Amino acid sequence: MRVVSGRGVNLDFNGFNVGLDSQSSSTDLIFLSHAHTDHLVRKARCPVLSSNLTADIALHRLGCDYNVVNSLPGVELLDSGHVLGGKSLLVRGDETVFYTGDFCPHDRFFLNGLRPVKCDTLIIESTYGSPQYVFDEPCDVLARARDVIEDDLARGFNVVLWGYAFGKAQVLTSLVGDLMPCAHPKVRGVNSVCRIHGFDVPETVELNGHQGFVYITPDRRELDRFPKSRVYSFTGWGARGVSDCFRLSDHACFTDLLRFVKACKPDQVLTHHGFSESFAQLLRLEGFNARAI
Repeated sequence: MRVVSGRGVNLDFNGFNVGLDSQSSSTDLIFLSHAHTDHLVRKARCPVLSSNLTADIALHRLGCDYNVVNSLPGVELLDSGHVLGGKSLLVRGDETVFYTGDFCPHDRFFLNGLRPVKCDTLIIESTYGSPQYVFDEPCDVLARARDVIEDDLARGFNVVLWGYAFGKAQVLTSLVGDLMPCAHPKVRGVNSVCRIHGFDVPETVELNGHQGFVYITPDRRELDRFPKSRVYSFTGWGARGVSDCFRLSDHACFTDLLRFVKACKPDQVLTHHGFSESFAQLLRLEGFNARAI
């Protein structure tokens, strides 16, 4: 089994080449971890290994019509905890390779956090692989946000929640589902696909403009429409021009990443995305054989 990096990350095993969220001329199969647009392969020239929900979200958002396979001998798809339908890849052969893709180890509503697995090679995202990115537990952040939203509504404010249409918006919909929330059409569309796949994402309605509404939107350009409303963003990066930013991420934070690596006890760690170089260097100081790809 061999991991190759270049134009994306590829895994050679059992005589064929798997592109990990990527496609090259030698790719025989693409593993698609989730359906965020920066990970989607627009025109797949070979079959795609993914969850059915990931494939349907890709079709809904970008019109990607994949030849989907859901399983492969020696391969296990694990819930990544990143977004609905998101999967991590565990390959068992002459060695065990664990590709996390984008992941979060924390449970949130209908999302099951990714659990560590003992492996020989761990390929791990490092989006927040820097000590400056340490977040509170998501359940605590969401509880604080809910208290603030209820207080604002009681004081007569409209409340606007900004987050990505796929991923954050489904969590936010569940957070305020009993408050009859309004939502941007992109959010309602993704929520509908998720419900078709059996996830209990609450119903939302079009923005009615009446006093006392909660509105979920992924469009930052809309935020100027609500000068007298309370506007909150939900992101690990922080945000300006809002009433407050709740540091809620669909990724593992720095301490999550470090704990995850230690729990997997890999012989080799390959980091990618974000702070890959500095995180690999830190892991080497911790005694791991680690490098960025």
